[in-house]
Amino acid sequence: MKDDYSFGEVNIEAHVHSDYSSVEGIVKMGKEIWERIKGSGVDPRDEKGNEFLFASLFEEYKPFCVSYPLVMKWAVFLRSFDAKILEKFIIYCAKVKIETREDFLKVQANYPVMLQRRLNGHHANEKKLAQYKSHIINELIKEDKEFIEANKKLEAELKERDAARRQELFNVLTKGQ
Repeated sequence: MKDDYSFGEVNIEAHVHSDYSSVEGIVKMGKEIWERIKGSGVDPRDEKGNEFLFASLFEEYKPFCVSYPLVMKWAVFLRSFDAKILEKFIIYCAKVKIETREDFLKVQANYPVMLQRRLNGHHANEKKLAQYKSHIINELIKEDKEFIEANKKLEAELKERDAARRQELFNVLTKGQ
């Protein structure tokens, strides 16, 4: 199966002998990433340091990061991670139907809400959690639209540069004729 980056699905190494072929294996990977974050020496308030940490962990754990982007963002930038919540979230993700980019983003918003619910326990205010989830979804959709638009502009610019380069090469080659 080919990796599909259109809405964040990347196949996690699901070979028979892979640590990542099960929920437990993926949770183990999450714990490994969490230990790396805690042991990184990067101050949680160091924005640039955390951006670099996120980028380097993203490259090293790309399938995990693409499949569970908010797990990574919350772990790196907010220093918030819970293996039991990750396990519940992975099971939840496996059960829901994701057909569009927006569906994927809506599903991702559940992880921070699950974390908040766990932190607040039986004192969790469901109305505020629903507002929190709605806010996260709106921000994710906004960021996604900005990303898509920036990507379209970049592709157009690259096409334009390529056409100009081809014309320049053609002019050089036909000049002597």
